[in-house]
Amino acid sequence: MVFRFFKLPKHRTFSYKPRYYDPIKDEVEERKRLIEQEMKAEQESYVPGSSIRGNMRRQIRSARTDAKKNRMQSLFIRLLLMGLIFAILYFVQRYL
Repeated sequence: MVFRFFKLPKHRTFSYKPRYYDPIKDEVEERKRLIEQEMKAEQESYVPGSSIRGNMRRQIRSARTDAKKNRMQSLFIRLLLMGLIFAILYFVQRYL
């Protein structure tokens, strides 16, 4: 039998459970949460047929601007081609 004058402390044990941190998963969950909040807000404020008039006006306006752009482009191309033909005819007539 061994007699001890000093009591030696036992080693301490900890219940350490390592955690796995996945920043991508956290980001995806945050996006899902934000999208769900937006969808809930849209569903609550949505009134069927309320945006038809606005959408029609936007489409008509964009069609007009597209047509105007197309006309300007075709005019520019025509003027460029006419200038090119004029320049070719001028140089051919002058040097031949």
